[in-house]
Amino acid sequence: MPNPATSPKTRSSTTPKPAVEAVGRALSAIRPIVTQWRDGLTVIALESELKNYAPDYLTLDQASAADGLQIKEAEQQTVPSVDAITGPMPVLILGGDTIIGGAQNRIINLTILLKAAARTAIPVSCLEHGRWNRGGQFAAGRTVDYAMRSMVAEQVTRQRRLSPDGSAAEPQFFADQGAIWSEIGHRQARASVSSQTQALHDVYAREEVSVDDFVRAFPMPAGSRGVAIGLFNRLVGLDLFDSVETLERQWPRLIASA
Repeated sequence: MPNPATSPKTRSSTTPKPAVEAVGRALSAIRPIVTQWRDGLTVIALESELKNYAPDYLTLDQASAADGLQIKEAEQQTVPSVDAITGPMPVLILGGDTIIGGAQNRIINLTILLKAAARTAIPVSCLEHGRWNRGGQFAAGRTVDYAMRSMVAEQVTRQRRLSPDGSAAEPQFFADQGAIWSEIGHRQARASVSSQTQALHDVYAREEVSVDDFVRAFPMPAGSRGVAIGLFNRLVGLDLFDSVETLERQWPRLIASA
């Protein structure tokens, strides 16, 4: 249940107590309703006792298709941030969503709800190594896999700085770009993929058919508000939404990520 975001540079470095309590209520209200399994992948659909809200925001793919969001390179092009300009509605971007084009393909480093009719600098990391040009706008891409999503989230947590006295200082939301490029290189080697720009999406393109098969094999059960993802005996991800409608839009992307 996100709240509209300001620029990451102006956020509080501590999580407000009401937000922590809201997350606690949301987690205590869920229960599993349907479990699906195939080839070591377990997908558990979750329902919630909390009220289902009609979304008063657009998702990244929705907003991009409806011209409700423009994402472009910042005036001073850098890897760690891009500018998002919203239309008349807030836009929910999930950590792990990707944007294609610009100077380089990027991953969004954290989940953020963009205010309507505003320009926000959002933290990103690069998903290719051999391209850097004067590209302008971006299009919405597929969500990264859960392993990459988790890797970036852990890096963002590690990168948050502390002041000399140990108290929390202005938070940072950057990832370890070198480690991301290294991981993409390992994946391309394992998949025997040759890419001029060392782009992660070239690896995804190689496995697109098998991923589509998995998406069809795991339909979303009616009334679901969240999903837990397991690989064999290990929980690797959990996503929970305030709206059934939002999960319906995200379900194929989340299954593809798994």
